[in-house]
Amino acid sequence: MSKINYVKGDLLSVERGMIVHGCNEQGVMGAGVAKVIRAKYPDVYKNYVHDLNFIGLGEVSWCYLYVGESETRELAIA
Repeated sequence: MSKINYVKGDLLSVERGMIVHGCNEQGVMGAGVAKVIRAKYPDVYKNYVHDLNFIGLGEVSWCYLYVGESETRELAIA
């Protein structure tokens, strides 16, 4: 069985791995964690709005990002 590691800190300080956040299909990302993600990573919002045309309830919008000095996409936001 896999082990879950809980880490306290700033969610948006993560530079590699995956951030998974549940949200509605309103196309806004205007409050809470979604708003902070939109402000820090505008490409996530653009991708989310684009994906609204193609995904349905229960499906996932993914955005892969280059963070910091990285030359590879090391962070995924769902």
